[in-house]
Amino acid sequence: MLYHGWTDRICLNIFARNKTLLEQRYHFNSSKIMQKVREHLKWAVGKSVKAAIDVEIFDLLGPKTEDDLKPSTKGDKKKDKSKANDKEDNNKLLKKENNMENDEGVNTIGELTKTKG
Repeated sequence: MLYHGWTDRICLNIFARNKTLLEQRYHFNSSKIMQKVREHLKWAVGKSVKAAIDVEIFDLLGPKTEDDLKPSTKGDKKKDKSKANDKEDNNKLLKKENNMENDEGVNTIGELTKTKG
């Protein structure tokens, strides 16, 4: 359990990121704050630290709005890029398969030595 003196460290870290927190609201990755706090409070229980961080963020931002419940736009861009990469990978695989079908491959090492020799 965290005592009152420990929350000062959490409040300092939240205050340092106040501007970013207000811009990104609940889309902010709170593990960045937790990492900084855990550097100074190595013996603190992570679950308690996370709970205290969540309480402080809630006190700063208030309840979630409809905009906070919507998924972030960064994730959508990443998904689009990954879909494009998947299509490129599929095209490359198809080309490889087509090239392999056209080649008359060998099934054994003996056949390989006979054809290459």
